[in-house]
Amino acid sequence: MANSLFRTKKIENILAEGSDDAHGGGGLKRVLTLKDLTFFGIAAIIGAGSFSSLGAAVFSGGPGVVMLFVITGIACAFTAFCYSEFASRIPVAGSAYTYAYASFGELFAWIIGWALIMEYSIGNIYVAFSWSDYFTSFMSKINVHIPEYLTCSYIEAKKAVADGSANADLLAAWNTAPVVAGLRIIFDLPALVINVLITYLVYLGVRESRNFSNAMVVLKLIVVLLVILVGGYLIFANGLSFNWVPDDGTGKHAFMPNGFSGVMAAVSGVFFAYIGFDAVSVLAEESKNPQRDLPRGMVLSLVICTIVYILLTLVLTGAVNYRSFDGIGDPLAFIFERDNLNIGWMQFLVAICAVVAMTSVLLVFQMGQPRIWMSMSRDGLLPKVFQKIHPKYKTPSFSTILTGLVVGVPILFTDKTFVLDFTSIATLFAFVLVCGGVLLIPRKEKVAGRFTIPYINAKLIFPALVLGVLVVLGVFGKDYFKTMFQFSLNAGDKENNLSSVVSDGKADFKTAYFLNAAEMNTISKKLKGQPDVQAGLQAFTKNNDSLNAIIDAMAMAKIAAKPGYVQLRETGTTAASDTGTLFAPGELDFEKELRTALSTITFAPVGVAATAAAVEKILADPADSNLLAKWKNQVLLNTYLAAPADSSTVQPDFKGTLNKSFEGVTIKSLQTKFDSNLSQKRTTNTTTIIFWLSCLLLAILAFLRNWSLIPLLGLTSCMYLLTGMTASNWIWFISWLGIGLVIYLLYGAKKSKLAGT
Repeated sequence: MANSLFRTKKIENILAEGSDDAHGGGGLKRVLTLKDLTFFGIAAIIGAGSFSSLGAAVFSGGPGVVMLFVITGIACAFTAFCYSEFASRIPVAGSAYTYAYASFGELFAWIIGWALIMEYSIGNIYVAFSWSDYFTSFMSKINVHIPEYLTCSYIEAKKAVADGSANADLLAAWNTAPVVAGLRIIFDLPALVINVLITYLVYLGVRESRNFSNAMVVLKLIVVLLVILVGGYLIFANGLSFNWVPDDGTGKHAFMPNGFSGVMAAVSGVFFAYIGFDAVSVLAEESKNPQRDLPRGMVLSLVICTIVYILLTLVLTGAVNYRSFDGIGDPLAFIFERDNLNIGWMQFLVAICAVVAMTSVLLVFQMGQPRIWMSMSRDGLLPKVFQKIHPKYKTPSFSTILTGLVVGVPILFTDKTFVLDFTSIATLFAFVLVCGGVLLIPRKEKVAGRFTIPYINAKLIFPALVLGVLVVLGVFGKDYFKTMFQFSLNAGDKENNLSSVVSDGKADFKTAYFLNAAEMNTISKKLKGQPDVQAGLQAFTKNNDSLNAIIDAMAMAKIAAKPGYVQLRETGTTAASDTGTLFAPGELDFEKELRTALSTITFAPVGVAATAAAVEKILADPADSNLLAKWKNQVLLNTYLAAPADSSTVQPDFKGTLNKSFEGVTIKSLQTKFDSNLSQKRTTNTTTIIFWLSCLLLAILAFLRNWSLIPLLGLTSCMYLLTGMTASNWIWFISWLGIGLVIYLLYGAKKSKLAGT
């Protein structure tokens, strides 16, 4: 039984079944050129990743997320070489599934085919949701309002109400939705409609899909280039480059304000931007010269898109402070809003482009899934109906319709947060097996006109690289290996938890009374020609930083002294009955303690009256009313700082804002944060240990078997990216594979064409 699970399929048999003749036989139409394949790759890569998930990635990693794009781009480049090698040898539909069948065997082929459902079909659910967000936003800009209960999922609206969300659209969806038989009718209509239209277009044929995709790619590349050029110019023209080294919350400025761990935490959002490049290999049977053009198309699209993503990330993090991207689903449009770069026509143009960009992503992904199912059906792992070709359109008709259903139905009961992580881990897993598969197939002689992966003997190079990195980490990495083997929170982790709680607690106060860097810069630009007033603004900013540090110190000292927190810090748990707030009502009085603290610090003179008068004059435009209101709070704050002991001084309502924020901190919320961080630390450490053990094993095998260097680098770089996945990612992924394994054992293993061999 074990041998039959790992039975491999000969490449010559795969080619025969894939109709690899010049005219395509009775199979799919061969109409795609190198340009078409490159454009399909760009269409898949530049889409939801850049127009949606990029915002979450930037918020997590700050400007340093550029490094993750570089790492991911390198990993994908090595992987693209491996895909290209397989595509050159096996130019048929099926992508990683077919490649795994020829190298690892049937069981792994099934696992990959099952995992790719998450990449293409489930990934398209996220894209459909994102498309709907941009489409709804665009329609509102032209005064066409779609009811809120028809623009979001039921789950999103229900969560918003249960969690006390401030999202007005989701709350309105729940409160205004019609009720039928006791059930609120809430669903994302635009997402469903675009799924139906894309499914129909893919059903009609690849030629029609190609022309539509190419046109959209040209349009969105023009707009993305415009975003880079306009945004880049304004960053330097307005002196915003300081945003590339933002404050990390402790007064220090850094390119990676949340450290490298914060950068790695963005791996799902970043990698989601790349998951489409392998979709090119699925189109092998519709390519005119797949053995030459498929490899070139994948590599070209990957190089182009990596450069675009790096430039886009630099523009985003330069135009606006990275913290401003929290919860932002339309980052490219966001940077051109009034309070940021303030270019209205660019904001409108980006909204249109986003709809176009994500339409092309939907198209490519919707084309990929049916062709994988068709390949699995050819092998007997799925019923024959999956390989049915439409007599007129020459497309896998049944598989295309089923793909539309697999995407459309879950739109009714899931949300994009869950889908994003679920998709990224499955794709990385597929990439790992493709790179590993190249190591297991025999090397071939170079053939003119066909891609051959360059062979570099890794016998000595790869072991030297692994050992060299381990030595560098041991010498220069601060407690790297000690931390890797810690499966409990250390003192630094607990300090970071407390700092995070304090940061969350004072968020409302900072929003009300602190002008952020972008807002200060906006005011400064309006004050050109008034250097004295601009100097006053700089003093305001300096005072804010000092006050921020004082509040942090006071809040952390107060929370750290509470018995509930002490028990949590020392034991990792709290009493079951201890679920209340840390502070009793009225216990906190930050204003009183602040007066004492401020008496020991000399704040920068700000010339409050002169500066305030000048700024209020230039903010008199009704369009700046929100900024003016916040500025007046900022003036009150600095007036208070100038004379904190004078009770007659008009001062901000600390009791109503700052005290209230910390009065809401509960033991339960602290326990949740401790548990979450502990779970992630254990997951990261476990996967990191497995990664290094795997690297050592691969180094030994490379030495013994003279393996090729490029596939090894692709394998290890993708394995490293997997260490950034969370515990929930792994649980869902393993559960999904478990379901697939049951289906394979009950059907595929028995019906396989290789059964009995």
